[in-house]
Amino acid sequence: MCAIDAEFTGLSLTNPRREEVLDDAEQRYARVRTSAQNFLIMQFGLATFHWSTLTGCYEAQTYNFYVFPRPSGGMDYRFTCQASSLDFLREHGFDFNKFIYSGIPYVTLEQMRREKRSESQAPRDPIVLKQEEDRNFVTQQMENVRCWVDSTQPCDVGNSSSDSQPATLVLDPSNSYLRAALYQQLEQEYGKSEFYVERLATVGSRKSSLRLTRATTEVIAAQESEVTAKRQRQLEHAVGFANVMQALTTCNKPVVGHNMLLDLAYLYHQFVGHLPPSLDEFRKQVQILFPAGIYDTKYLAGLFPVFLPSTSLEDIYTALASETITAIGHMDGIVGFDANKFSNFLPTAPDDIEKEGVLHATKAPMKSDVLHTLFADLAECSKDVDMQLTKVELPGVVHSSLFDRYKTTGDAPHHYHEAGFDAYMTGTIFIWLSKLFEARSTTSAPDGHSLNLQVLQEHCNKVYVMRIDLPYLPLQGPIPVADRSSLFLLTAADGLPLPSTDEIMLRFSTIGCDITRILWLDQITCYVTLKDSSQAPSINQALAKLGWRVNFSPYGTATGGEPMN
Repeated sequence: MCAIDAEFTGLSLTNPRREEVLDDAEQRYARVRTSAQNFLIMQFGLATFHWSTLTGCYEAQTYNFYVFPRPSGGMDYRFTCQASSLDFLREHGFDFNKFIYSGIPYVTLEQMRREKRSESQAPRDPIVLKQEEDRNFVTQQMENVRCWVDSTQPCDVGNSSSDSQPATLVLDPSNSYLRAALYQQLEQEYGKSEFYVERLATVGSRKSSLRLTRATTEVIAAQESEVTAKRQRQLEHAVGFANVMQALTTCNKPVVGHNMLLDLAYLYHQFVGHLPPSLDEFRKQVQILFPAGIYDTKYLAGLFPVFLPSTSLEDIYTALASETITAIGHMDGIVGFDANKFSNFLPTAPDDIEKEGVLHATKAPMKSDVLHTLFADLAECSKDVDMQLTKVELPGVVHSSLFDRYKTTGDAPHHYHEAGFDAYMTGTIFIWLSKLFEARSTTSAPDGHSLNLQVLQEHCNKVYVMRIDLPYLPLQGPIPVADRSSLFLLTAADGLPLPSTDEIMLRFSTIGCDITRILWLDQITCYVTLKDSSQAPSINQALAKLGWRVNFSPYGTATGGEPMN
């Protein structure tokens, strides 16, 4: 299977708005589509995994691509940058010089296919000049060519013993349409004999000239071959990273990502073609691109009790540098593993590995679905995990020979947010998670080692969506409807600002109601989520007794509407 990750120039054209959490799936796709159309993937990570009978582990081959949209074929790309995103990458050692100086050029798959079709197509229909001015121009240029051909002789340009210089004629500058008409006339009248033709740019003008050089038939044929070869090299250079994308979309392997909705949208717009205007069409196109299925490890991780909602840099660093490493181990027999196999990919070398190779936990286990924390944390499960997961042995994952960049385990924190390393961790997490799902099921892989995708079938093509109350976004089938039965609108009846979040929670607690979340819309309006929605009918009356003038209404009720009785 393949795992992917990407680093972007930005995430959102506007500051996140709190009401975004109430987006439906179509609204969220519209936001993501807008971001993908304006920002850029600067770095793309790809890791491929296969089982090695020689090492008894999964082996990973990891690639880290810098990509840059170099001007080509008249295309000069514009893209947007978000200061916070660039600053975040700077903190993690992103090489912006390499992005610009050495970034691989690319075209979209649509452009590549269009270019290949144009090469294979038959000659286009003859150009018929309709404007008298254009006809006169071509007639005059052709008369100049005839006079020049009659007064000169072909020259063997490639013969070094020849002292004569080849005769040349530069036609008057013209636009691309008139140049095409001239090419057509020259081809019809002279074919591939007498001279070869080159285009000369005109300084300070969009027009170009045609330069004709008298030569023998052999020289003309050699020149034609050289021009064709040069054009092919330019095309291959311009295609660049599209070759990688072509391989990824035709390999028919499962593609794994972490929190990958943005990755899919950015990837599609930058390397495939124009993003579809509707979510349904986008879902359809993604299935066509990746027929073996999409798997999102952030969504999958949420189905296990290794969950931490915070993804801040501080939480990631704390989990990896202090507590998480010592939390990997037997956990009283809940999860067992071979520490020797894991030695190749633990983030650091812990100090408390005993001689027999068993690492015991000395602190409470972290529970996180942060990509970097999961990488180190999936070797343990809390005691809440059902007993079917008892004594699961997670397979080892090592780097293939010649893929040495990430082999030094102590350097792992320095590689965080490098797309290649994150892709490697994403694939590793997926392998581990698949074994946990397998332990819960009644089926296992035929050979005991290959990925058992059957146990993950119900979770295939489901991606995580941030800051929204949908459980997931399916890439096929019906889209789930968010359960907002416990969501209520709280509005100040007197138009004065509501108290603080803590004060609101305290006042509700006073009347015996617990609030699990508060979502602010403005100073006088917010949404609250009740732990027990059955208490809702009595809340207005209870709050009134506290002397608090507010309206408390179910989700969907207009601000200032009739309160619940």
